[in-house]
Amino acid sequence: MEYIKEHKSTFIAVCIILGIIIIFAFVNIFVKHDSLNKKYSDKEYVYTYMKSDSESKNQISRMPQINLKSDYTDNINKEIQNKFFDLTAHDFNLFDYEYSIYNGILSLLIKTDTMSVIEGTNFLNSYKDETICSNDFSNISYYVYNIDIKNKKIVSNQELLTMFNISDNDKNIKLDNILNDRFIAEKDMLKGQDLGVCNYNCYINELKLNDIKQSNVLFIKNKSLYSLYSYDLYRLYGCKNNFPDNYQNNFYFKITE
Repeated sequence: MEYIKEHKSTFIAVCIILGIIIIFAFVNIFVKHDSLNKKYSDKEYVYTYMKSDSESKNQISRMPQINLKSDYTDNINKEIQNKFFDLTAHDFNLFDYEYSIYNGILSLLIKTDTMSVIEGTNFLNSYKDETICSNDFSNISYYVYNIDIKNKKIVSNQELLTMFNISDNDKNIKLDNILNDRFIAEKDMLKGQDLGVCNYNCYINELKLNDIKQSNVLFIKNKSLYSLYSYDLYRLYGCKNNFPDNYQNNFYFKITE
């Protein structure tokens, strides 16, 4: 007992040193594992390779690139580059992305906003312009790449559903519940627009949500699985000043908690 008391400070120092060594070893293993997967060790798994200014929209388009050592992901990067250059060749279009990593799966979502009819009017501002309506709007589209980091391969939607312990039928039931909740919440808003008094089926048809269950865009965000689907929000909000700034949140359908 006396020995322990006399050498207490030495014992504490040895424990601290051992702790530091263990932490360093774990960090070193993680860094080595990381560098084995990454093409560029100093960059994130997804990084912004190029930016392009849109003067008409006063916004910036960003081109992502996947930082993995793989011929397969190199081809995906070329595909992304081609999409980016084709789209941003027109000043009124936008190209952006977000990504997450969960359980070894890199989930990259690319969002594009392309003009349809009125040149020089972007998606949000067109809704806020009293003189512009319906078919004059731009189109929001989503492209997703879910990639197994270790095996450098695309993860199928079925594999994602299995990973989150949910069936395709469960997913569709969840979508039905979300849409029904939205319909109930937006009923009063519907009456104020040209939809008039609308039932649930009318709501689905008018907002062009019929094909949502066939959507192939599944994206991992904040450790949850989302289905993404853009639809005709102007049917709800009209073409004036009540169009929301966070309109794209409506296109995210949370499938799992």
